[in-house]
Amino acid sequence: NDTETGTLRNISSFSSLNLTQIWDSNPWNTGSNPSGYYRVFAKFTDLQRNTLKNQDNSEMSNYAVFYLDIIPPNYNNFNANDSTPKPGEYVKFYANWTDNGELGSWALYWNVSGSWNKNDTGIFSSTPDWSNTTLQIPSSAEGLLVKFAFFANDSQGAYNWTSNKTMLVKDITKPNITSTNAEPLAMHRNETVNITAIITDNIGVNHSWAHIQNSGTANKTMGIFSGDMYNVSYKCTEIGNYNVTVYANDSYNNVGNGSAVFWKVFGWADVTYLAPASGNYPVRGIIDITCLVSDANLSQGIGSYPVKFYYNSTFLGTNYTNSTGHSVYYWNTTGLSEDDYLVRCIILDNETLFYNDSIGEDNETIHIDVPDVRLIDLEHENSNDEYEIEDTISWVNLTLNNTGGASALHANVSLFVVEETTFIKQDWGPDKTLLCSDELGSYQTCEADFDNSTSGYKIPLTASTGRYVWNATLNWTGGGTPPNYNSSYSFDVFDVRQNMSSLINPDCIDQNDSAIYNFTLVNPFSSSLTNVNISINCFDTNANCTCTGTSNSYCELGTIASGSSKTASFNITTDSSTSIGYVNINATVEYTNPGSESKKWEQQKNELLYIRGPTKLNTNIFQYPLTATRGSSFDLKGLVNNTGTLTNNIWLNWTLPFGMNNITGNLNELNLTLAQNKIFWNNITAEANSSVSLGTNNVKIVSASDEESEDTNLVSIDIYSNTSVGSVSDSTERLRNQAIIFYANLTYDNSTGVYNELVNFRDITDDYDFGNAYTNSSGIAKLETTIPISASLGEHAINMSYSGSSLKYTHSSSNSSLKININDSITFDSIQASPS
Repeated sequence: NDTETGTLRNISSFSSLNLTQIWDSNPWNTGSNPSGYYRVFAKFTDLQRNTLKNQDNSEMSNYAVFYLDIIPPNYNNFNANDSTPKPGEYVKFYANWTDNGELGSWALYWNVSGSWNKNDTGIFSSTPDWSNTTLQIPSSAEGLLVKFAFFANDSQGAYNWTSNKTMLVKDITKPNITSTNAEPLAMHRNETVNITAIITDNIGVNHSWAHIQNSGTANKTMGIFSGDMYNVSYKCTEIGNYNVTVYANDSYNNVGNGSAVFWKVFGWADVTYLAPASGNYPVRGIIDITCLVSDANLSQGIGSYPVKFYYNSTFLGTNYTNSTGHSVYYWNTTGLSEDDYLVRCIILDNETLFYNDSIGEDNETIHIDVPDVRLIDLEHENSNDEYEIEDTISWVNLTLNNTGGASALHANVSLFVVEETTFIKQDWGPDKTLLCSDELGSYQTCEADFDNSTSGYKIPLTASTGRYVWNATLNWTGGGTPPNYNSSYSFDVFDVRQNMSSLINPDCIDQNDSAIYNFTLVNPFSSSLTNVNISINCFDTNANCTCTGTSNSYCELGTIASGSSKTASFNITTDSSTSIGYVNINATVEYTNPGSESKKWEQQKNELLYIRGPTKLNTNIFQYPLTATRGSSFDLKGLVNNTGTLTNNIWLNWTLPFGMNNITGNLNELNLTLAQNKIFWNNITAEANSSVSLGTNNVKIVSASDEESEDTNLVSIDIYSNTSVGSVSDSTERLRNQAIIFYANLTYDNSTGVYNELVNFRDITDDYDFGNAYTNSSGIAKLETTIPISASLGEHAINMSYSGSSLKYTHSSSNSSLKININDSITFDSIQASPS
């Protein structure tokens, strides 16, 4: 009633007003009104409630008649053909309807998501009739209790609802299991793994469990850890590969599972060194290194475990353990040196066997013994260790002892003789290698006899006096550090001739006069010389030579003690028939040395005795040099003095040795007369050329005249040679601390080599003495040495010098022409490796 509400409704031109909408906005509640025909009436008024008129002056109003039916349809046999369907299945819903009038339409409603929704409709075709429909259960209904009901009306609009029925839609979705994890993924026996997984279900998780597999299986119930995460802890008592699959079900027993997760469980492995025990073992032996690998928790051996075997830091090899956990490596010790060795057994983590090393190494120190052949005794014919030239060393016996803890194979010894100071090998001694023993056991001895096939070893006349060394080289195989050298045994070689001296007085006598010749012998041996007998040559049958105090032509000196001397004196008498001129007086020496060898030295210690005839001429060499050098010249002045009456045709002649000639003056001078007490001179300048012999040379002058017999005078001049040192090096470029060989060529003035002389090598730049070396038979001195690490860098001048020799009659010489260039070098110290 717009009048009551004051509502104005405007109808535009050519428009209309929808009365149904107005009615429906506030419909009539039929309430309890009885069934029957009713009319709905509409009238239009103005604000004053005056009825509006049409164009024909009729009232603007209208009405409609309808029948009110208040008896709703009735239903029976309402149901669904499946009370527990699965999502996606089709279910038939049905109900039978009746009505007092004519049935109209029906609708099916259900409640799946919490609110009712119309799901299908239909028109009744008769009365009574069925409302039925077949619908597919949606997936959203899974696991839910779904309510459903039919609505029906009749043709008069009376309607009715069925009661609500329910169906339980089955849950067909498995629980969803993700993010399965096992922590840690590697562990040791008896440690705990924590297994987690995220488990969800569309309805709800009923039960979850972890299915664990290794050598066996175990199912462990999981609990909620946080939110959707479930967990369980599991103690791993076995080693090996483990895997877990998490399972869960829901109330409908839908079982879901996650992905498998894997982890490893390791045991602890210990290695124990068993053999060999600490002690000494001979080289070349096969040592069984035995080690045990065992489970640290179970105390039982582990089979097939690789064991690495070492000595010190040297890897020997790998062997695997047997079924009892033992591993053996057969160590061949051939080639090892004498030392302590740390024998080591090492194991590492082994993923294949599922073990980590707890005790990864065990070891023991053993000592490897090697052979060491030593010279413990050297015997030879002369127990006094003294010989002299021309002696024969009949035999030399060497005793070798293996002082090492292992046997020596093919033990042999080489022997030769060297000079003590120069260490130059002597060609007259042994020079041979003898096998002493094929196998010389530990602390056993053997002997090697050197006798030069029973001929012995004769010391030559040219051998130098001094001390010599038995140089023994001991060699063997089978370990150790061969060879060993021994030069501790020595002997002395004497030249008894060097211990002889003589003197004649006077050295000039007239016929019918006499002179005394004294010969002295000093004993250089440490024991006595015996059966010493001295005799001299009696130069003329008209001369008499006897041992003073006796009528013997020899002197029996008997025994001369060590270091002592004895002198034999001989009286030399002449008569008028004795030949005039210079005569040689020398001795023959006989004795038995301490080595029981008999010796006889002839023509020893010669002295010149001048026997003058009946002459008044007195000849004398007035001036001469005591020494001269080949290639030089010198003055000789000689004279004759006439001590008698005037003499005629007097001559004065020089006699020079081979290789010496006069360059001024005449060798022969003649003076027609020489008055009493007058002097006649013959002066010359002589030259010693390169062919004159080195050493003592005699120069003689002789005078004679018609009335007087000749008179002679003789002097000695020592002739020396100049020397030169030529230099050669193996290289002129060298590094600090690098080896170098110096060569020097020492020659006489005639370019022949000087033998067995010492040449010194010195760095002038750094004032450093490299050392000395002796020349060989070609005059070459070779020095092997090393450039000092502290040497200055750059060019160095090397001086080679020779000091000369009074025995060889040589002058000194030097040469500084050799230049070497020294460069820097890099050295490495304290090299280490870690781990070893």
